[in-house]
Amino acid sequence: MTRIRFGASLQTTTPYDDRLVCAIVGPPAQETTVALASRIAAALRLRLALVDIRAPLAPMASPAAAGMPPVLAPAPALPAELADSENVTPPTDLIGLASRVGVDPAEVESLVGDPADKLAELSASPATAMLVVADSGRGAAWAWFTQEPGRAALADISCPILLVTTSVRAPWKIVAGVRDDEVAPRVTAFAAKLAQALDAPIELLHATSEPPFEPAEYPFLQDCARLVPRDLAVRLTVGPEPATALVAGVIENDPGAIVVLGQPDRGTLASAIWGSVVHGILSARSAPVVVIPRGTARAPA
Repeated sequence: MTRIRFGASLQTTTPYDDRLVCAIVGPPAQETTVALASRIAAALRLRLALVDIRAPLAPMASPAAAGMPPVLAPAPALPAELADSENVTPPTDLIGLASRVGVDPAEVESLVGDPADKLAELSASPATAMLVVADSGRGAAWAWFTQEPGRAALADISCPILLVTTSVRAPWKIVAGVRDDEVAPRVTAFAAKLAQALDAPIELLHATSEPPFEPAEYPFLQDCARLVPRDLAVRLTVGPEPATALVAGVIENDPGAIVVLGQPDRGTLASAIWGSVVHGILSARSAPVVVIPRGTARAPA
């Protein structure tokens, strides 16, 4: 692991143990992702850390897998001793990337290993308040087949993770999808914190299979609304399922929308079969999505 800290960038009132980690996994959408990560880090008063995750290059798949074409046969595991500079993806010039975007990271870091595992490890660090990573915006089935790093890590994250599929700009709008479960207060609290930091309105959405569609008829939604500071403009919306269509309709043609959702109940493959709001919004590439873990999670103070 290589880590560089920039002392001048640390001379702020930001708590030292709270950082936003922007993980770079390959070339897609690097500048868009870093720009958004920097904006949110500044708003939430978090240190910005750029982390380059370099994946080991697996050997070619073995054709010996019974009845399976060589291209689909599982590749043998890469021995640990091969995880060196000659057997991993090329490094990203994080200093150059930060310069192009015009940001001043508090630290840069380089890691080698499975990207999903490294994202989970980063999220578990007490120093990490939030993760940001680019997402291809593909459907859940393709994301599972290609092991899209951010989505592969969703089941194991310990802090909020922002998956960036498209650029976003002010004026901001925070849209939180909630249902009557244990994660709804955490989704609402994080959405409210983000809305307050970005000086944005917030909308709480709930999808139901049958009427009534009046927010006043849902006590849990009223409880969530009480978690939003009084100085924020908040709107409550109840609409018919499917939830993905409800969220998509609210954020349609809104270049400043950021969606906040709870961690999916299902894995990526099961989501491809039975559906998932998180994967549905990501595949539409209509807005970045923050996913809030279901377990005990840290959020920016």
